[in-house]
Amino acid sequence: MENKKHSNKKYPRKRKHSKKVHFYQPKRRKLEAENEIKELDKQLEKFYSIIQTVLYHSIRMLFQWNTAPENFEDFPLSQKTQRGLKDCNYVTFTSIQSKSILPALKGHNVWGKAKTGSGKTLAFVIPVLEKLYKEGWSKEFGVGAIILSPTAELAKQTYDVFNKVGRYHSFSIALVIGGGNKVKQEKERVGQISILICTPGRLVQHINENPDLRCDDLQMLGNCPMFTLYSPAVDSLDPIDT
Repeated sequence: MENKKHSNKKYPRKRKHSKKVHFYQPKRRKLEAENEIKELDKQLEKFYSIIQTVLYHSIRMLFQWNTAPENFEDFPLSQKTQRGLKDCNYVTFTSIQSKSILPALKGHNVWGKAKTGSGKTLAFVIPVLEKLYKEGWSKEFGVGAIILSPTAELAKQTYDVFNKVGRYHSFSIALVIGGGNKVKQEKERVGQISILICTPGRLVQHINENPDLRCDDLQMLGNCPMFTLYSPAVDSLDPIDT
């Protein structure tokens, strides 16, 4: 037998299929962890900021309601009322205002007396505006507040104060007094007015003759010369004397 000759041809070796190995990269992982921590810190910071703001205003509100305020800015009033007071340059309050506004804001019936020029009108204008604002009052609810005045002149003064201080509110305010031939015009609109400032005689006339005048949901009833604020939902009365 002939010996087989070995050829000099070289065949490539078969390579073994090796699995790819993913090496652990500590630096990259560390950076990712640091970024995650920073993002979490930002979210926590934002959350704590919101909590602090809520707590601050809550504590401030409690403080204002339970301590004697020093000026109108210290009263727990809506921004719309505060803007109206600021535009009218009302900064400090009188004795009747300091004693009556907070109880009225808390929902108490208030009766008080004070001399002319002591600020009685503003003392009941503010609680009326705030009450209707918190109730979200609109013309669909009918009349929300009635302020009685013995004379047309005093009713006009009250009407002016309501319009000046409540200029940023959306309430409709009407002056309903005797004199003139405006009864027919008033009948068409009086049932949709939020705040009525009126003399007793004209109010009685509308109650008797106007079926559109609804006072079923009346929130506040005020009397101008002898400072009185009455809420139908409250039975007690807090007398105030200055």
